[in-house]
Amino acid sequence: MTIYTLNKYDFKKYLLAELPDTRQEELIFWKKTIPMPVDLIYNIFDFRGELFAKYIDHIGAAYLYMHMLKSTGKAYRTEMETQPTKSNRVKETSLRNHFIEGLKDTDIRRMMGEMADILMLSGYNPEPERFLEAICHEGKKYKRLYLPKQMREIITRYNPELLESIGLSNWDMYSNVVADVLKIYRMGFADAFSGIFNKLLEFIIRHSGSSTARGNYSSAAGLKIIQDDAGHALNEPEPIYGRISDGSIWEPRYSNAKSAYIINKHHPFIHLLKSNSYNSEEIIREFISSLAEIENETIRDTERLIIENLRNDLSRKLRIKAEEFMGSLSK
Repeated sequence: MTIYTLNKYDFKKYLLAELPDTRQEELIFWKKTIPMPVDLIYNIFDFRGELFAKYIDHIGAAYLYMHMLKSTGKAYRTEMETQPTKSNRVKETSLRNHFIEGLKDTDIRRMMGEMADILMLSGYNPEPERFLEAICHEGKKYKRLYLPKQMREIITRYNPELLESIGLSNWDMYSNVVADVLKIYRMGFADAFSGIFNKLLEFIIRHSGSSTARGNYSSAAGLKIIQDDAGHALNEPEPIYGRISDGSIWEPRYSNAKSAYIINKHHPFIHLLKSNSYNSEEIIREFISSLAEIENETIRDTERLIIENLRNDLSRKLRIKAEEFMGSLSK
C-alpha cells in the first residue's frame, strides 16, 4: 500500500492514484477532459479548513432542520429532499431561533466535535449563523452529499435517521461549495470539484489517527488544521560522474531507454558544488547569474527565442521536481 504524507503534493499524488480518469501533464491536472492548473489542486488542499468547517455546518444544519420538521409533525423525508435551498431565507428568524435552541443539545455538539476531530480541524465552533448560511445554500441537495464510512458511523451513533435523507447517491453536492469558497466558476470545473473534495475527505481521514500529526497552522477560515510534520529524506539514485569531451558541466544521455545525464567531475563548478566553502544559495545564484548574462548578451532573435524557451521549460521542470522533493521531505 502506498504511504502518503499529509501535504498538498502527496494529496495530488493520491488523487492521481485513486481518482479515475486523472493524469498530470507538466503543470496541468486533468480530470477526464477537464484541464485545471495544478495550483488549483493545491488551493483546495490549502483551503480545507474553510471547506471542512462548511461541510460540518451542512451536516449540522441538516440534523437540526430534520429535527424541526419532525417536532412539527411534518413529512420530514419529503421536505428534506429539497434541502438546502435559498427559499429558506423567508423564514430566517424562525430557523435562527431553532438553531439557537437546537445547539443547546450536547449530542449535536458532541457529534460535530467528533467530525471536526476526525477531519483534523481544531477550534471549530458551531454557530446559528453558520447553520443558517448552510441551510440557505442554493445548489445540489443533501441527498447528494458525500459521507465517508467514518462520518456515517459518527452520524449513526447520534441520529441514524438522518442517513435516510442525506448522502444517498451521486455524492456531487459539494462542487458548488468548493466553487464558492475558491470563487472559481469556470465551466466544467464544478464537475471535477466534487470528486476532488470527496477524495480530500478520505485523504485527511486516513491521516487523522497518525501519531506524527502534531504541527498546526492557520487555514483560510481562521481555524487551525493539523498537519503531519514527519520528516524523511528523499531517496534518489547517486549521480553519475565522468569526463565530458567538450568540457560542459553535464551531458544528456539515455540509460535503459530513460532520460539520464552524466556530470563532468573535472569541471571547476562541480568542485565548487562539492566544496564546503559556499552555501547552496550562493552557488545557485551564480548559476542563474551566468544564465541571465548569456541571455542578455544574445542579440539574434532566433537564438534568444531558443534561450527563452529553454528558461521557461527549465523553470517548469524544476517546479515539478521541487514539488516532488518537498513532498518526499515530509515522509
